[in-house]
Amino acid sequence: TELTAQLSWEMCNDGITEDLHDIEFINDSTGIAYSYGTGNIYRTEDWGEQWQIIAHTDSIYLEQIQFYKSTGWICGEYGKVLKSVDKGKSWEDISIQSDNNLLLYGMFFRGVMFGYVSGAELIDKKFVPKTYLTYDGGKKWHEKLQGFPYMILNLTRKDGYLFASGNGSITKFHMMNQKSQDVFRDTLGIIKQIRDLKFANDLLGIACSFNGYILTTTDGGKTFKTKRITTNRLRSIVYLGDNSWLAAGDNNKTGNAVLYYSNNNGDTWNSSNKFPDIHRIHLTDNHVWIVGKEGLIARAPLP
Repeated sequence: TELTAQLSWEMCNDGITEDLHDIEFINDSTGIAYSYGTGNIYRTEDWGEQWQIIAHTDSIYLEQIQFYKSTGWICGEYGKVLKSVDKGKSWEDISIQSDNNLLLYGMFFRGVMFGYVSGAELIDKKFVPKTYLTYDGGKKWHEKLQGFPYMILNLTRKDGYLFASGNGSITKFHMMNQKSQDVFRDTLGIIKQIRDLKFANDLLGIACSFNGYILTTTDGGKTFKTKRITTNRLRSIVYLGDNSWLAAGDNNKTGNAVLYYSNNNGDTWNSSNKFPDIHRIHLTDNHVWIVGKEGLIARAPLP
């Protein structure tokens, strides 16, 4: 409850009413948000006071966004990868060509040239896991991690490794030699999709899942302990500092809660229900941002 009281939310959607899926800020004032299923990309230069549509990519689902300095990428379904080199003012199509629907969910760029996208290709009504790597900023894509057992929905960097999370699984693999090892596997089938993972320091990290589970590591990702905090979907999690975390998701089952706070590194959680479904939480230097359904864009000063 202490953290809940400290976060003072301000709506910043500037008349946007469509569902929004993700948000990323290049600096504390300039940011990009995009819609869920209509292909609209919005941009602000004034801390979210005003938003302009700066691109439209047909009615497709865009899943992940990342900026590295002035260069940014967005990935989604049908192999869609968009790239901007001007802080999101304009976007170039650098999509991965496929004969089938290539669904790209995870993404991580280490710089303007070297990056991964991941997900699955829908072949004969089955999802075949796919991961691609580029060495030249997206001009060419090379398939990696062939034979990976599950689709990778999220990629999180820690040191020289990426933690790839999917349906009840977390695998750690080396970015250069591709060697991988499973660090969590849900043998009971209760965790469902693990959609986000963040590290607070070298040892402590927390992930969240579509079945309302929090997965905590205190040994740098070697092992994870699980705790269910809701029956609702959890989609996104961030570390706010000072042992405090924020997780968010959908009101798809019960309780109306979509935002969850912990002041003790995930031991206990308090919930808030004053928002529609939240699809992503994002941190800037001075604010925490949330986006979601019904045009939700809100910010709160960091405590």
